[in-house]
Amino acid sequence: VPVRTLGEREAELILHLEWEGINTVCADDVAQLLSMSTVAARALLARLTRKGWLERATRGQYCLIPANRGAEGFATSNPAAILYALRVPYFVSGPAALAARGLGDQVPYRWDVMTDRRISLPAGRFQVHVLRPHLVFGFEPWDWHGIAIPTATSERALADCLYRPTRGAGVTLVGQILANSGRKIETATFVMTCLRLGRGTLARRAGYLVDVTGLPLPNSVREAIARHDARPIPLDKTRAMPASETSPVDPVWRVAPNVPLGEFTPTRPR
Repeated sequence: VPVRTLGEREAELILHLEWEGINTVCADDVAQLLSMSTVAARALLARLTRKGWLERATRGQYCLIPANRGAEGFATSNPAAILYALRVPYFVSGPAALAARGLGDQVPYRWDVMTDRRISLPAGRFQVHVLRPHLVFGFEPWDWHGIAIPTATSERALADCLYRPTRGAGVTLVGQILANSGRKIETATFVMTCLRLGRGTLARRAGYLVDVTGLPLPNSVREAIARHDARPIPLDKTRAMPASETSPVDPVWRVAPNVPLGEFTPTRPR
């Protein structure tokens, strides 16, 4: 791995970023700071990226890899530093948000990012989900080791695990979290969030999981969901619909359990 070096103008920029505590930078910022053209600023940023002083976050935005990362310039281990540079509506959701809020054993390497824009992020680190603008809701700032970025509430993150299941997410994860940490979840908000995502079937699955894990749910929520199509649906949409004689359809939610319910038993006291 080549040792990081700096030319005179490059050092001027890096020292400024380090001294001022600036984590992200773009060509316009550099052009103004160093009194150069935007074209020259882009070239300077490209050189610093090749040398290991910067890491491309999004189109036109770069994250500083500070001097304390050593001569080799190891990239930041905090994905929040990359997301902090985004200038579009977005929030972190799914298993990463659940783990941050104490509902998962560890934060996964790959984060789910919800947004209403088409954005480019490192594919190995992020899974981007493009939503309709009215579905960008249910989040608040959360501190990720000193960097505050929009992060889903527990209920929204749990709903997204059903709505947009990815690796490590889905019905099994949601059922296990409800079984083990369900008292930390506002079940009515969780089920109604699933309904707000535009899917009565999603809300029915959520309601069934709440019931099967023994958590309370207001009757008003049940009535709101009952108005929707009551045709039988499988609990896990990624698996085949079970035979009715082996997996009776739940009379309330009209859900056929095609997942072993033993997966949702508490592994520790709630």
